Order: sequence, then structure tokens, then C-alpha cells
Amino acid sequence: MSVNALENLTGTIEEITYFNEENGYTVMVISSEGEPLTVVGSFPQLAEGVEVRLLGEWVNHSTYGNQFKASLVEQTLPSDAAGILRYLASGIIKGVRESTAVKIVEAFGTEAFDVIESASRRREKFSRSLKHSLLQERHCRHLQVLD
Repeated sequence: MSVNALENLTGTIEEITYFNEENGYTVMVISSEGEPLTVVGSFPQLAEGVEVRLLGEWVNHSTYGNQFKASLVEQTLPSDAAGILRYLASGIIKGVRESTAVKIVEAFGTEAFDVIESASRRREKFSRSLKHSLLQERHCRHLQVLD
């Protein structure tokens, strides 16, 4: 990949089509400026609903067509309640599925991530195992070095 050919692409992850846990190879669809785009690359585990900035190049796959092959990803957590709910319900955090995500968002709204990240007494509502999973996810989210 030539340095001059690298492009930036931003959007929201709409679907994780494929994820290989061994090497992080991912095929996903993002929405960028209202258009669905296929992105491939080796990433840490990502979640639907997350906004991403990608660095890479456009390639034409003989079977799957035009794809953005990313070599770097930066993720931004959603800031609205619907995005937070989608992110938490995606399964990226062990022990959190839709019903738990709904409870978290109903309790904390758009402050959910602030409550999760802080040592707030408000977090006392969470079980010990959920607190542990949330803290692990917070640390993993900061890993952005890729293939």
C-alpha cells in the first residue's frame, strides 16, 4: 500500500458481516454520508453503532467488488441514547445483551458511558461481574494498533 494512495473514510458501523477472533480479520458495512460501504481489514473487535475513522485504500475484489481496505481504525463511542443502546446490545461487552443494555440506557441515558468509565456511586447498581466486563471493554477499546 503506497503512502500517497491512503485515504480517510468516516462512518458508522452498521453491520459486522464477519469477524475472525484469531487474527481480527473483519468484513463490515459502514454508513458513510448515507451510503453503505464494505470495509475489510484486521481490527480489534468492533461493535455495530460505533463511529469510525478509517485509513486505507479502495480495492476491487474479484468476487465482492469495490471495498475499502483499512489499515488503521479509530473508534468514537456513540453519544445519543439510541447509539449507546445499539453499542451496548451488540455483544461486545461480555454479559451485556439487549435487556441489560436497555436497563443501563434507561437508568443513565446519554451519561451511560460516563457512569461506566467513572468510579461513580451510580455504578453501584451494576453487578460485580458486569462492572468487571465494562472495565475490561474500556481498556480494550483503547487498543487501536492494527495489521
